[in-house]
Amino acid sequence: MCYLRMKIRSYDGLRTMRHRLAEWLDEASVAEPASSALVLGAHEAVANGIRHSGSAEPVTLVALVEDGSLVIEVADHGSWTALEDGHPGLGLEMIRQAARAVTIETADDGTTVRIVQPVESPQS
Repeated sequence: MCYLRMKIRSYDGLRTMRHRLAEWLDEASVAEPASSALVLGAHEAVANGIRHSGSAEPVTLVALVEDGSLVIEVADHGSWTALEDGHPGLGLEMIRQAARAVTIETADDGTTVRIVQPVESPQS
């Protein structure tokens, strides 16, 4: 199976990203409600990257199947900004609810959100 790679520069690109990711997930045979949850989680990760990274570089989304799991990685080129009140934010909670495993890696040169959902085998 192929992978999906997109660069999203602004909020205007979110709609296209959601549609392309939903189509790709359909081609990957990801059923509802998992597909909608993954699209929502990816949307929130990209929107957070656009809003909070402070970078003029586009946010990158890559989706692929790896070791029996569907993986969506969203990366920006800015710096992590923790909220002042220490609350993780609603967007991060929505991302964490989207899949079985979510990791967030922060570094001086950007943040990467990795959303992982095991691929279920078709029923015989």
